[in-house]
Order: sequence, then C-alpha cells, then structure tokens
Amino acid sequence: MKIVYRAAHSADAHLVSQLLEQEGMTAFVSGGLLEGAAGGLPTGGLATVSVADEHAERARQVVRDWESMPVPTDEESYEGDAVTPPPLPPAPPQGRGASPLLFALIGAVFGALLTWGFMRMSVQTLDTDLSGDEVPDEHVVFDGDRIVRVETDRNRDGNADDIVHFDKQGRPAKVAQDEDFDGRLETTTSYSGGSWRTTVADYDADGEPDYRADAEHGVLASEEWRDVKQNVVKRIRYEKGQPVSGVFDSDGDGGLDTERSYDARGEILSATPMGR
Repeated sequence: MKIVYRAAHSADAHLVSQLLEQEGMTAFVSGGLLEGAAGGLPTGGLATVSVADEHAERARQVVRDWESMPVPTDEESYEGDAVTPPPLPPAPPQGRGASPLLFALIGAVFGALLTWGFMRMSVQTLDTDLSGDEVPDEHVVFDGDRIVRVETDRNRDGNADDIVHFDKQGRPAKVAQDEDFDGRLETTTSYSGGSWRTTVADYDADGEPDYRADAEHGVLASEEWRDVKQNVVKRIRYEKGQPVSGVFDSDGDGGLDTERSYDARGEILSATPMGR
C-alpha cells in the first residue's frame, strides 16, 4: 500500500477516496475522525488516502487532475435556471402561543445536548465503522472529555495500522504506523506543539532505525538511511522542503563516497566522487 494523498481535512480525504473508487481503485482512509475527535482542530496531514502499490501512480494522477480543476466563480455557481425557494410557513395565529410541535422540537434538541454532554463525560472509547462493513475501523479513546488516542485499521484486517497519540491540548504528539501491513508498527513520527519534528522507521525489526527524517518548523529538513551495521549509506539535505544536496554510498562498503545535487523536483543534477 502507498499513500497517494495527505489531506488538510478529513472531508477532503473521503472525497478523494470516493473519486479513486469511482475510477475502479480501492482506497483506504486513515485518520478520518481526527478533526471531530480533536474538537475541530486541523489534522495537519494525518488524514491520508492509500491504494495498492500497482495503482499508486494512476491514483496520484487522479488526485493531480482533481486538484487542478478550476474553482467556479460565484456567478458560475448560480448560472442556469433560477430556483424558486419554497414558501415560508404561515405565521402562527396571534394569541395562541407556541405550537406543541415547537415545544417537542426544543425538548428533542435539549435532550440531545444533555445526552452528548453525558457521553463526553463517561464514554471512554468511541468506535466507528468507516468502511460500511459493520466492523469498527477506527477507535477514539478518551480520558474523561479529552481525546488521548486514535487507532485506525486502514486495510480492514482487524489490526491497527495507525495509532495517533495526543497531548493535553488535543494536538498530535506521536503517530505509530504499519506502512506495509505486516502487523508491526515500524514507523514512528513525533510532533512538538502539533508540528512535525521527526520520523524514524525500523524496517527490518532489529531494534535499530533504518531511516530517519527531521523537520524544522514542520518542514522536511533532512533524511538519512542506514544499513544493517548502522552505517549511514545515504543522506539528503533540504531547504524549504526542497532537496538541495546529499551524499551516498555508491559501492555498498559502508562509507559515503559520492556527493549529489538535486533540482526542485528531486531529480539528481550531478553526482561527484567525494574528495575530487
């Protein structure tokens, strides 16, 4: 599975998921309840859409086409036949007071608010079926009225693939992910004040990091890859989120021997042996 879209809002993630499924691709949304559970706070890219590896490039093209669609102006939005609004209901006769229906409506709303307040105080786990198969895919855990953790099963195999921990202010503090769906959470992303700080991955399950990414002010600043002996075999430096330079172990001997430069798209512009 590959992530093809990181959404600013969970609504966008579900919209993109529907677009991809209309194109015949099965899409998985993770982090779908983060906004609602966190009291409307932005999810900062934690709501993602994933597809099978063989559909990744086609899915990204669908996303690019969707993002490039022009936004209609207010005039365009209301072009076409005019729609006559429904007539307003007649005013109640003078002197008769409010209708029983109005009292019933007020009572229903008041009862719903009381129920919501009670549940927020007492419910510890909120389970949600995002896929419509009558099996919960997302579990939101509360400590009193504060959200502390969200667990999401992206591929619907019964195991949590994303676990998001929140700080006392309701901001994401740490995210553990199983990106290859093997049942092991090999990737951990840490946040500071809700802003991305580091991502570390242990792909071979030896207890040592194989990959690390560091961010400055939530923007990617560097990436580093290590071999089984923990030798750095590749490192890339970024400026304003764009790759600018890097070093690489070209012969696999555990030593960095080649310098690289990159263009804004991440393509290698030059590769020069170090020391020359």
